[in-house]
Amino acid sequence: MPVVGFRGSAWTPLQMSPYEWWSTTAGITDAGAGRVSSWIGRSASARDLVQTTNTWRPTTGTRTMGGTNGLDFQQANPDFLTSSATVTFAQEWWLFVVLQFDVSLEADNAAGRGLSSFYVGKYVSGKLVFHAGTAAVAGATTINTSQHSLAYKFNGASSVLYLDGVSDGTGNPGTTGASANTLNIGREEAGGTYFDGIMGDLVIAEGDQSGQLASWTSFC
Repeated sequence: MPVVGFRGSAWTPLQMSPYEWWSTTAGITDAGAGRVSSWIGRSASARDLVQTTNTWRPTTGTRTMGGTNGLDFQQANPDFLTSSATVTFAQEWWLFVVLQFDVSLEADNAAGRGLSSFYVGKYVSGKLVFHAGTAAVAGATTINTSQHSLAYKFNGASSVLYLDGVSDGTGNPGTTGASANTLNIGREEAGGTYFDGIMGDLVIAEGDQSGQLASWTSFC
């Protein structure tokens, strides 16, 4: 019998053999008033995302997407989390995340390592964007403030941005991954532009994950 996932699905991101999967239904430490001080991954490595400054902590237990808990990031604070240890992964790699932006026409960075490495986010035009050290590749759709399942395939000239399971942008953002770097969630490395909205599950997985895309989209 298959193991039933948190959303009633027999599939979970663990079937990607992920570098890490952060779930909004487990592994969250509430430091008081819903402020998240730690978010521990569900893989065997249990990689941790942390924030020691209380006013910069996202909030748990106050907002949902599709009936499932989400982390509320406020750009004005600004809220973000950082890996407690360095991370290392190389292309081909994928980033999967569930996001709901609070403002459509606003610049947001949801995760990253900065221009010299990688980031994923949104332009002020409302178009999704990803970068891997060389160039910013934008999506075609002006995003709205509904829940969306996003998947970013980082693989040089074969890179693809998927919006709700459908290709929304292709190009060559560069060939960078992460090599003993810290990972930021809610901003990219340099700060400046932060995420404003609700974040659901987040997965980083190495290798070709195209066969898992449909399952991920249904899971969300």
